[in-house]
Amino acid sequence: MIIDVRHGDSTAIMATLDADSVDAVVTDPPYGFRLMGRHWDGGVPGVDAWAQALRVAKPGAHLLAFGATRTVHRLAVAIEDAGWDIRDTLLWLNDSGIPKTLRSEYQPIMMARKPMIGRVSVNVEAYGTGALNLDACRFDDRWPGNVIAMSKIARLDRDDGADNTHPGVKPTALMTWLCQLVTPPGGVVLDPFCGSGSTGRGAIAAGAGRFVGIDQDEEYCEIARRRVAALLRPMDSFC
Repeated sequence: MIIDVRHGDSTAIMATLDADSVDAVVTDPPYGFRLMGRHWDGGVPGVDAWAQALRVAKPGAHLLAFGATRTVHRLAVAIEDAGWDIRDTLLWLNDSGIPKTLRSEYQPIMMARKPMIGRVSVNVEAYGTGALNLDACRFDDRWPGNVIAMSKIARLDRDDGADNTHPGVKPTALMTWLCQLVTPPGGVVLDPFCGSGSTGRGAIAAGAGRFVGIDQDEEYCEIARRRVAALLRPMDSFC
C-alpha cells in the first residue's frame, strides 16, 4: 500500500498528477460554513477543483463527495459543471448535528461518474472502472442502498496514531464501505481534501493499492500520515 499525502492547494497539486490515473475520488470537502473562524471552510470547492479531479480520474471512475444539507446544492452544481455525470445522492444517517433549528440527522454524499468510453462492460475491461462493487458492499446479505446507517466515530478510531484535532473526522468503517463501493481491488484512491486521513484509512481497509491525499493544512497532513500508517498495523474493531 502506497501512502502519498501532499501539503498544498488541491487544484494546483492535482494539475501535476497524470491524466486518467485515478480509480476513485472519495472526499469530504469544505462545506462553506466558516464555523468558529476556520479559514479552510470558507467556501464549497468550485468547478476548477472538480475539473482537475475529472482530468486525473480514469474514464468511468466514480466520485463520492460529502456535503452539508444547506450547501450541497452548490457542491452538486460545481461537480456537474466540471463535467461529471451525477449518478445518485447517498445519505449517511449519523445524528451528529448541533441543534440550531432542526437537528441534522444525516449528511448527503454526492455520487458522480466520469463519462465512460462505450458501454459499462467495455469501460470496465479497458480501465477497471465504471461499475459499482455492489456484492462486496451488502449489509447482512441485503442489496446495498443509498442510505447508510453507521454510528459516529469512536475516540479510539479518531486518535489512532495521532492526537487528532480535526473537527470533521469520519468513521473508518464508513469510509471503508464507500471506498469498497467505488474502487477496484488494488486501485488508486484520491482525496483532494483529505483532512486527517479518514479516506486513506478506508482505502487501506478496502484493499486499494495507493492512496493520494491532499490538504492545505500541514498539521492535518501530518495527522493524516500517522492515522493512515497506523491502520497498516493489524486491524482491530474499526471495520
